Amino acid sequence: PDEARRRELWTSRVWPGAVMVDGEIVGTWRRAGRSLTITAWADLTPDRQDAVEAEAATLPLPVGDLPIQVTWERGD
Repeated sequence: PDEARRRELWTSRVWPGAVMVDGEIVGTWRRAGRSLTITAWADLTPDRQDAVEAEAATLPLPVGDLPIQVTWERGD
């Protein structure tokens, strides 16, 4: 990603995950418990959002069998 986006991905404190769609980094994600916040850098089609959420549902969590709750944010 461009330099401004690199700062979002590789901070001095916590490294968020990169959201990749079709081989491009299109945003970041952060997890707290079973909540996952995705910050998209561009509009994603509903199909692409569904694909990202399906992938997020496969993340291993230390909170038992509860499902992951995904929240979307826009990172302009």
